[in-house]
Amino acid sequence: MTDTQVADQEVATTSTTDSKSLPIIAHRGGLELLDAKWELNSGRTVKFRLVSSDETPMIVHPFAEFVRRRGHRVGTRFYVAITRVGDEQVFYQGELMLAGGGNPLGQGMWVRFWMDEEATSHPFSGCAGRHGNEPGDLFEAAFVELDDDDEPINQEKRARLERANGASKGGPLCKWAAIRSHDNLFLQYLSEEMPLPDRKLRPVAWWAREDHVARWIRWRCGVESRADLDNNPKAGEIFHERIRRPYSEWRSTAED
Repeated sequence: MTDTQVADQEVATTSTTDSKSLPIIAHRGGLELLDAKWELNSGRTVKFRLVSSDETPMIVHPFAEFVRRRGHRVGTRFYVAITRVGDEQVFYQGELMLAGGGNPLGQGMWVRFWMDEEATSHPFSGCAGRHGNEPGDLFEAAFVELDDDDEPINQEKRARLERANGASKGGPLCKWAAIRSHDNLFLQYLSEEMPLPDRKLRPVAWWAREDHVARWIRWRCGVESRADLDNNPKAGEIFHERIRRPYSEWRSTAED
């Protein structure tokens, strides 16, 4: 069985709760259908609002990482399994290509995908999209990123390599941020001082995820990579003002 077939089987048969532990899962979570189109110029597209859950609240857009890795270009391909909420049967299973995304103030995060042109109909054509205040159909989905050879990318392995490369290439601020991402005292500071978007969440468990800390630092400083903290003077100032100085003050108080 090839890696792609393994991904096919795992994504199709694994619940969205269990799929969190699979290293090939690039993203999993809820989706609300906004619209589904089939136009002459753009082909078949589908647009979703990303629905946050108690277990996986979204502070930064989960698909921004894939755009960043491609040099600010869309086009990342995913193999995806989508089910309707409340229905265990797979509603759609196949390849999607990232076409865009955003996070307009007060409207929530959205993401749009191109679909393949082989089929004779749009799989979401019979579904209800959002209309005014009327919500669209709700789905659950698990995404697996594909490489140029159509093989699934191990997200955990790539994250480890990126952290290692970032730590070796970055300057002192980058290295400080990388070390603090798994420093117990810094994680305690985040758990006590940084509010989460949902009160049901357990801060200690949330901030124990190193990727959560790294993404939060990048979001807080408005950078795409922790290396930018050293390369961008403005980002370095923001880093000191919003993260390093408040942490230093909290630490001096905690140690008294």
